[in-house]
Amino acid sequence: MKGPNWIHGTDDNPILDLAKETKTVLMNWDGRQSVFDSLGNPMPDEEAAKNTEHVWSIIEQAMKFSNEHSASIPADKSLYNFFEEQVGKMFPADDGKEEEEEDAETQKKKQQTILQMAEMWGAFVGSPIQTQSLKFFWLEECIDGENLFVASTYAKVLAKIAEPALKGAEILFRHTVNKIIADENSSSVTIELDNNRPSMVFDEVVMTAPLGWLKRNPAAFEPPLPPRLQQAIQSLGYGHLDKVYFTFPTAFWDVPTTSSTTPTSSTSTPPASSSTTPQPNRELPPYGRAGDRVGER
Repeated sequence: MKGPNWIHGTDDNPILDLAKETKTVLMNWDGRQSVFDSLGNPMPDEEAAKNTEHVWSIIEQAMKFSNEHSASIPADKSLYNFFEEQVGKMFPADDGKEEEEEDAETQKKKQQTILQMAEMWGAFVGSPIQTQSLKFFWLEECIDGENLFVASTYAKVLAKIAEPALKGAEILFRHTVNKIIADENSSSVTIELDNNRPSMVFDEVVMTAPLGWLKRNPAAFEPPLPPRLQQAIQSLGYGHLDKVYFTFPTAFWDVPTTSSTTPTSSTSTPPASSSTTPQPNRELPPYGRAGDRVGER
């Protein structure tokens, strides 16, 4: 189990159409979550829901602000800096008067709670919120609609997309490309291969490569890539995410709960406790919280 596990946005999203066509297992989180404070104590549900709403509200404000003012936002300003500004406005802690000290302390605690909860964003995108660029935060905005969790994998979707290429194209494995040479005079592209294999010439070439390879092999392109593109490649980085999956033989959370009571007699008998009626085992995909951006809003 690896790879992406979300479909971000369902409005006019062709990936959703492919997922439905291939009967890929999807689900929608209901938004509930458990929150624990920095001491490990569970936060009351009502308070957790309210604070979570504050966090997502600020994230949406940040996306809007980034989209409208990206050109003027300093490159070193982070999403965390934006959060610090907004919680200060939401929970102002004015010092000065002695009778206001207690209220000010309460406001500061609220600010700290929201800032701590805001760090969950780093777990969604793979890099700490302190290093998330506010200038380019608008790029994180999703397509409108729901954010669906892919409860199985993208395997069926990828197989469907690959069908035309697998049927009509010649696919070469174990052919390592050493250099891509663009001939401006003849408008052709030459691909140099390793192990003294003959070069291949094409009218056009579409290339994908890991970011790390691009960083280490700028000389693979002739002529060199434009300076602005080279600078972008060297400046980009990858986030790091770990996924943990829990598997269960049955979906016990979907099992209905029934209550039964024992008839009253002269001898006091305590009522029977609530019990669950087991359902036949059925094959289920692994469920888990994936390390991708979460769509709970």
